[in-house]
Amino acid sequence: MSSSVSNPSKSKGDRWERALVDFFRSRGYQDVARLRARGAHDEGDLGGFPLWVVEAKDDSTMSPWAMAAQAEAEAANAGKPFGAAFRKSPRRPTEEATVIMTMATWVRLNNYINQLEKT
Repeated sequence: MSSSVSNPSKSKGDRWERALVDFFRSRGYQDVARLRARGAHDEGDLGGFPLWVVEAKDDSTMSPWAMAAQAEAEAANAGKPFGAAFRKSPRRPTEEATVIMTMATWVRLNNYINQLEKT
Protein backbone atom coordinates (compact mmCIF):
# COMPACT_ATOMS: atom_id res chain seq x y z
CA MET A 1 0.00 0.00 0.00
CA SER A 2 1.44 3.34 -1.05
CA SER A 3 2.12 6.00 1.57
CA SER A 4 0.18 8.43 -0.65
CA VAL A 5 -3.02 6.47 0.02
CA SER A 6 -4.77 7.99 3.00
CA ASN A 7 -5.87 5.99 6.02
CA PRO A 8 -9.60 6.69 6.60
CA SER A 9 -9.38 5.94 10.34
CA LYS A 10 -6.41 8.27 10.78
CA SER A 11 -8.18 10.99 8.78
CA LYS A 12 -11.27 10.61 10.98
CA GLY A 13 -9.13 10.82 14.12
CA ASP A 14 -7.23 13.85 12.79
CA ARG A 15 -10.53 15.65 12.07
CA TRP A 16 -11.76 14.93 15.62
CA GLU A 17 -8.51 16.21 17.13
CA ARG A 18 -8.77 19.43 15.07
CA ALA A 19 -12.42 19.84 16.10
CA LEU A 20 -11.44 19.50 19.77
CA VAL A 21 -8.63 22.05 19.41
CA ASP A 22 -11.06 24.50 17.75
CA PHE A 23 -13.67 23.85 20.46
CA PHE A 24 -11.26 24.51 23.35
CA ARG A 25 -9.59 27.52 21.73
CA SER A 26 -13.00 29.11 21.11
CA ARG A 27 -13.59 28.80 24.86
CA GLY A 28 -10.34 30.45 25.94
CA TYR A 29 -7.97 27.47 26.10
CA GLN A 30 -5.42 29.08 23.78
CA ASP A 31 -2.59 26.67 24.67
CA VAL A 32 -4.44 23.55 23.49
CA ALA A 33 -2.73 21.91 20.53
CA ARG A 34 -2.38 18.53 18.88
CA LEU A 35 0.61 16.48 20.02
CA ARG A 36 2.88 14.31 17.93
CA ALA A 37 2.44 10.57 18.50
CA ARG A 38 5.37 8.99 20.35
CA GLY A 39 4.47 5.30 20.22
CA ALA A 40 4.99 3.52 23.55
CA HIS A 41 5.95 6.87 25.13
CA ASP A 42 2.85 8.70 23.88
CA GLU A 43 1.55 11.46 26.14
CA GLY A 44 -1.92 11.91 24.65
CA ASP A 45 -3.41 13.51 21.58
CA LEU A 46 -3.92 17.06 22.88
CA GLY A 47 -1.60 19.19 24.98
CA GLY A 48 -2.19 22.41 26.87
CA PHE A 49 -3.95 20.97 29.91
CA PRO A 50 -1.48 21.19 32.82
CA LEU A 51 -2.97 18.35 34.88
CA TRP A 52 -4.53 16.23 32.14
CA VAL A 53 -3.65 13.90 29.32
CA VAL A 54 -6.37 13.88 26.68
CA GLU A 55 -7.00 11.07 24.21
CA ALA A 56 -9.25 12.01 21.29
CA LYS A 57 -11.36 9.07 20.12
CA ASP A 58 -13.62 8.93 17.09
CA ASP A 59 -13.97 5.16 17.22
CA SER A 60 -17.23 3.36 17.89
CA THR A 61 -15.55 -0.06 18.06
CA MET A 62 -13.07 0.59 20.88
CA SER A 63 -14.43 -0.16 24.34
CA PRO A 64 -14.76 2.69 26.85
CA TRP A 65 -12.55 0.71 29.22
CA ALA A 66 -9.77 0.49 26.61
CA MET A 67 -10.05 4.23 25.96
CA ALA A 68 -9.78 5.03 29.67
CA ALA A 69 -6.89 2.59 30.13
CA GLN A 70 -4.99 4.21 27.26
CA ALA A 71 -5.55 7.67 28.76
CA GLU A 72 -4.32 6.43 32.16
CA ALA A 73 -1.19 4.88 30.65
CA GLU A 74 -0.39 8.04 28.73
CA ALA A 75 -1.00 10.20 31.83
CA ALA A 76 1.62 8.06 33.58
CA ASN A 77 4.00 8.59 30.62
CA ALA A 78 3.48 12.35 30.92
CA GLY A 79 3.73 12.42 34.71
CA LYS A 80 0.25 13.96 34.98
CA PRO A 81 -2.36 12.97 37.57
CA PHE A 82 -5.38 12.71 35.28
CA GLY A 83 -6.13 11.05 31.96
CA ALA A 84 -9.39 11.01 30.01
CA ALA A 85 -10.65 10.09 26.58
CA PHE A 86 -12.91 12.48 24.68
CA ARG A 87 -15.11 10.20 22.60
CA LYS A 88 -16.91 11.73 19.64
CA SER A 89 -20.66 11.27 19.69
CA PRO A 90 -21.87 10.40 16.18
CA ARG A 91 -23.84 13.17 14.48
CA ARG A 92 -23.63 15.36 17.60
CA PRO A 93 -21.77 18.64 18.18
CA THR A 94 -18.37 18.61 19.86
CA GLU A 95 -19.74 19.80 23.21
CA GLU A 96 -21.84 16.63 23.38
CA ALA A 97 -18.85 14.30 23.27
CA THR A 98 -18.47 11.84 26.10
CA VAL A 99 -15.58 12.18 28.55
CA ILE A 100 -14.39 8.75 29.66
CA MET A 101 -12.13 8.10 32.64
CA THR A 102 -11.56 5.32 35.12
CA MET A 103 -13.14 5.38 38.56
CA ALA A 104 -9.60 5.72 39.97
CA THR A 105 -9.15 8.94 37.97
CA TRP A 106 -12.51 10.24 39.16
CA VAL A 107 -11.52 9.58 42.79
CA ARG A 108 -8.16 11.38 42.32
CA LEU A 109 -9.99 14.30 40.71
CA ASN A 110 -12.58 14.46 43.46
CA ASN A 111 -9.88 14.33 46.14
CA TYR A 112 -7.99 17.11 44.35
CA ILE A 113 -11.13 19.29 44.23
CA ASN A 114 -11.89 18.56 47.89
CA GLN A 115 -8.37 19.68 48.84
CA LEU A 116 -8.75 22.91 46.84
CA GLU A 117 -12.05 23.65 48.57
CA LYS A 118 -10.36 23.34 51.97
CA THR A 119 -7.76 25.99 51.13
